[in-house]
Amino acid sequence: MKHHSTIAAALLGTCHNVVALEWSATYGRQPAPFKLSVNPEIIALAHQKAYLTRFPVDVEQPDWSDGPPVHNATSVRDYWVNEYDWPEVQREINSQ
Repeated sequence: MKHHSTIAAALLGTCHNVVALEWSATYGRQPAPFKLSVNPEIIALAHQKAYLTRFPVDVEQPDWSDGPPVHNATSVRDYWVNEYDWPEVQREINSQ
């Protein structure tokens, strides 16, 4: 049984110029090899969103009651924008 789905309309309403969140999967009773293939437009959009993320002025606070310190969040953002290589990760997953 093969299943195709687009959830963009459900999540985003009827917006124009929206990249559809599409996937294709095969389901069965036994484990089976698969290939992962994420639409490059989805990856580019995620990268752009991470790149454009704005952060508030950091508030020196001893606990995380108002969220993580800004330097923690910017470190994660910087990793995703400057270092993370989705195509390489996808190739690695698909080579197994």
